[in-house]
Amino acid sequence: MSANPAVAGWYKDPDDHHEFRYHDGSQWTTLVADNGVTSEDDGSQEAPQMPEDRAAGNAGDVDPLLDEIERFGNACLQCYSELDEAEDAARKSLRARWAVENRPMAPTSVGIFTALANESADEFQAHLTLYSEARYVSGELYRSLTSQAAFSTVLQIATSRFGTDALGHILTAMDLMIEELGDTPATFVESIERIAEKAKNS
Repeated sequence: MSANPAVAGWYKDPDDHHEFRYHDGSQWTTLVADNGVTSEDDGSQEAPQMPEDRAAGNAGDVDPLLDEIERFGNACLQCYSELDEAEDAARKSLRARWAVENRPMAPTSVGIFTALANESADEFQAHLTLYSEARYVSGELYRSLTSQAAFSTVLQIATSRFGTDALGHILTAMDLMIEELGDTPATFVESIERIAEKAKNS
């Protein structure tokens, strides 16, 4: 086995004994994955050597599939973050608008709350735009990844890359991406509450 350092992570098994094999940064391990299920290699086949370009740590040290999984995970996490920020801004805009319409206040206060409502609505739209861009990227990467490997395998590797907490955010973002979300503060909050109620009752 190679004694040279390498980037630790899951890689396609160079000898094709399994779908993926874990490299700990200095050598190949017996931990392998097939169809999203990890196991220990039975030792009947010698662990493969790390390719020279990957062991050297140059531009070839990241497997294209792993790179796509990392970009997919990051895009989904951005979707999750932007939706969270969009919801906060939408609710802030609605609260300020409600105060203007339902509470007696001096003209100066009306102006302040109206400005807050408008600024928060603009912030909401900015986050919604960033969400839409990240959603497009994650969708393209999802189609590419699932043409190369079973999605269970993608999730297995994503878990090792991002951790279980982040994976939960990724899966939540994926669920939300297939839902129809409102494009105004009021309709957005309504759609988020509808989705939450549906999830609660499912």
